[in-house]
Amino acid sequence: MTRKEKEIFCRFNLKKLKAKLMLVLLKLALLQAVIIFTAYFIMQKNTGQITILFLAISSILLLCLVGIFSYIYIVRPAEKIRGYINELKSKENELIRKEREIGKMKFGALQEGIKPHFLYNALSCIAAIALENSDEKTCNAIMALGDFYRGYLSKGKNEIPLREEIEMVKSYLEIQKLRYGDIFEVEYEIDEKLLNILVPKLILQPLVENSIYHGIRLKGEKGIIKISVYKEKDRAHIVVFDTGVGMSEKQLQDIMNDEGGEKSFGLKSTIERIQYYYNDLDLYEITTKEGLYFRIDIKIPIM
Repeated sequence: MTRKEKEIFCRFNLKKLKAKLMLVLLKLALLQAVIIFTAYFIMQKNTGQITILFLAISSILLLCLVGIFSYIYIVRPAEKIRGYINELKSKENELIRKEREIGKMKFGALQEGIKPHFLYNALSCIAAIALENSDEKTCNAIMALGDFYRGYLSKGKNEIPLREEIEMVKSYLEIQKLRYGDIFEVEYEIDEKLLNILVPKLILQPLVENSIYHGIRLKGEKGIIKISVYKEKDRAHIVVFDTGVGMSEKQLQDIMNDEGGEKSFGLKSTIERIQYYYNDLDLYEITTKEGLYFRIDIKIPIM
């Protein structure tokens, strides 16, 4: 039984309603019996015309009573139930509309929050390169950053083809390569048939950033970042895997509970944006082992 049905049943005691209907039907049956018995009695007195008149009046009276009782005990309660159902539907639709509006606002807020976060890290990388007195590197870094923001702006769109999302990540990784050298290698395993699907903008970069800053960089040895895209059933799986320090179950729990500090920003906010965008909580899967690896699988519905 749905919540809506329970609320309707709370307003109407169906057992009492059934009891009243049975009582009405019993009374009508008794009245009909009395009418038939009276008509039979009159017929015994050989007064045929009176009998016909009596039956006619009785039948009209009986039909009127049936109509009145039907309206009181059937039609009127049914109208009330229909009215309450329409009222509940209206409230439910209004609630869904408000939830969607809140979701859109949160999505926009989270999207905006990434801008200064990433810009700060990118500029820090470029500043560090400049300190090494390598003008060519600085030039390449700035160009890569320009390519990234060209894709990020995307004429104000909130969703872009997966192809463009991956190109943005490549520009981002080029900047990080200039900064950190060969501390990581990048591997791609992409199903090209999925490159044209639309995805929320900037869902890959925060995950890759998490792999570098909170995974491989902390391990102190060369690592691998692997980006995979494949289809399974009605979902496009976008996977980011790294051979960094990973994390414990407790660390992961802290991040998902907003207790991971800066470490949780990119990861959790990206997951939340995707959940709000698709109105679905079951859109990701994280597997990790402390000291070995971290893997996040984003499961995008294919429309």
